[in-house]
Amino acid sequence: MGSYNFNEDKIMEQKGELHVCMRWESKVKITKAQRDKFEPMINRVVNGWTKWLKGYDGFPYDTVKVKIVGWSVIDYAYLDTTGISVPVYKNGSLTLVNGSFVDGLTAPYCPSECSRDYYYNGARLKSTYASCKSPNQHFESVVWGTDGFVGGAGTEGGGREDSQYLIDNLDGFPHILAHEYGHGFSFPDFYNDATDCPDGNCANLPLTIMNAGASMVITDWDGWMLRRAWTEMKNQTPARW
Repeated sequence: MGSYNFNEDKIMEQKGELHVCMRWESKVKITKAQRDKFEPMINRVVNGWTKWLKGYDGFPYDTVKVKIVGWSVIDYAYLDTTGISVPVYKNGSLTLVNGSFVDGLTAPYCPSECSRDYYYNGARLKSTYASCKSPNQHFESVVWGTDGFVGGAGTEGGGREDSQYLIDNLDGFPHILAHEYGHGFSFPDFYNDATDCPDGNCANLPLTIMNAGASMVITDWDGWMLRRAWTEMKNQTPARW
């Protein structure tokens, strides 16, 4: 696990915070009222996981504070920026056109000089974000909404979902995003009997959100997986933090 840039690492180095860049690869306009709901939604997802670490084996935080520190859009017309206090970057284009991905196109993005992944060397962060306009604008994770995206995709760097799905779940708990953030906490998809599951049989697994569609919530078994991951990372030598 030491060679990966997992969310546990990010939260510890950020002293209980997780900074998020929003990548809005969409021609669906976000109103101010909707924009204000994205941060609370992502907080519910992240803390749906980390509540399992509260008071467990030396984890030092009761909650994790998720902060959106920037938005990237195809055009300013697709985001109501009234009263916004973080940068909005205009760049990129739609990479998914009529249900097919187009080679050579780049989705909207936040600056690499503000990205933790850009500077991470596998064991330690090697930057103070000196090239980022403000240290408070650096980010460890992304939430990426794409018009017409089917299902979801996630890595240690964040999650990608259909843009309308995110809007439709602003007041709820988007289980697809929670699944993708599970990848950020080091967990695989439990789909394939031969490669993913103990004893070669996914049907024998306890209920888990990491088997997409099996659960709409983070389960007890997911929570205990996270606890095990935390303990393993905390006890690594040399110490990670």
